[in-house]
Amino acid sequence: MIHFSVTDIVSSGETIVVLANTEFKCKATGRQAITPKADVLKVRNGQIIEFFEFFDTAALQAAAT
Repeated sequence: MIHFSVTDIVSSGETIVVLANTEFKCKATGRQAITPKADVLKVRNGQIIEFFEFFDTAALQAAAT
């Protein structure tokens, strides 16, 4: 990962959503991929109990091949 720039953080109850822009570089090919990313966290008693991430996997696959 070259960079991870947070653009928004939204929370409601136990749910936190982090929106970011990211850029990755594949060491094997030297190609780069830029993709937005969303992380969804569920927090209870100060601990993360669930985590999901969403990003453009096709862009990363293209950079890796």
